[in-house]
Formats: sequence, structure tokens, C-alpha cells
Amino acid sequence: MIAFVDAAVVLALLGVAAPSPPGALVPAVWLAFTTPLLIRSDVTRRRLPNLATMPALGLVLGASAVAVFVDTGVKDPALALLVTTLVAAGGLLSASLGGVGLGDVKLAAAAAGSAALVGADAAWALMVVSGASGGAVVLAVRLRLRRVERRKSRCVDGHEGFAGVAPALEVGEIPYGPCLLFGYWVALAAVNVV
Repeated sequence: MIAFVDAAVVLALLGVAAPSPPGALVPAVWLAFTTPLLIRSDVTRRRLPNLATMPALGLVLGASAVAVFVDTGVKDPALALLVTTLVAAGGLLSASLGGVGLGDVKLAAAAAGSAALVGADAAWALMVVSGASGGAVVLAVRLRLRRVERRKSRCVDGHEGFAGVAPALEVGEIPYGPCLLFGYWVALAAVNVV
């Protein structure tokens, strides 16, 4: 059943990516095929495997470099290289401060660079949508933690029905990969439809 759902998701995402410039298709196709794996892995294990994120990053850098020298339909390959570099640098700084994991950094840089290959509008849309969805997840987790803490403080000696209300996530364990991928695919859909 999972394989069937994955195949349906991949086909739908390939349809979203299809109107992109030819030079942007290779990283988009890779991200389409790895999206189900990345979401499942990040939600269940809080890990984004290098096997999926490193090639995505390499394909974005390669497609950007090729587009500098060959007309592949990409309007501004230098923008894609710049966006990829800036997102990676900002992500590495955030990771060094404990804000995100390195898998999130690699996926964010690859998704942002891939979106920038499609156009500046797609890169901006990715940042807005993934930022908003990530913020919504953080808010939901914080509200859940607050509710659990209130319930815990009402319990006498830690009893009276507190068992089983521990939160599934701490704020530092939030899977951002699905938010990044959601933002990426919404951005491509929005830009390719217009």
C-alpha cells in the first residue's frame, strides 16, 4: 500500500514540476522521487538521509553551473547559486546554534536552489510557505506542551491520570523536512500555474 501511495505522490509532484524550465527539471525530479522517503524518515526518525539530500544539493549546484554556460531555460542561474549558498550558510549557522539539524540544512539549500532555478518568485514563495508551515508546527507543539504542563501541574504527586499525556515531540525535535517540501511543491505549483 505504501508503494502505491508513494507512486501516486511522485506522479502528482512530477506533474507540478513538468512546466518548469528544462534546466530546473533534474533537481525537481529527484526531489519528487525522494519526497515520500524524506517525509516518512523525518516524521518517524527525525532524520533526513544523506542518500537523498546530498544528491539533491549536488544536482542543484550542477544544474546551476551548467545553466551558466548553456541555455537551459533557467533565467538566472547565478541567483540559484547565490540562494543555495546563502541558505546553506544560514542553515549551518542555525545548526551550530542547535536550531536545526544538518539534514534540514541540506534539504533547505537544495529546495531553495531548485526553486530559484525555476525563478525568483518560486524561491520567495518557498521561503514564505515553508516558513509559515514550520511556524504553525512550532506553535502547535508549543501549545501541546503548555497543555501537558498544565495537566501535569494539576496532578497530585504525579498521579491522577497523568499517564499517557506526555508530548510526542519536544520543540527541538520538530521535523522541518515536511514543511520545506510542502513549501517547495506549493511554490512550484504557484509559479508554474501562473
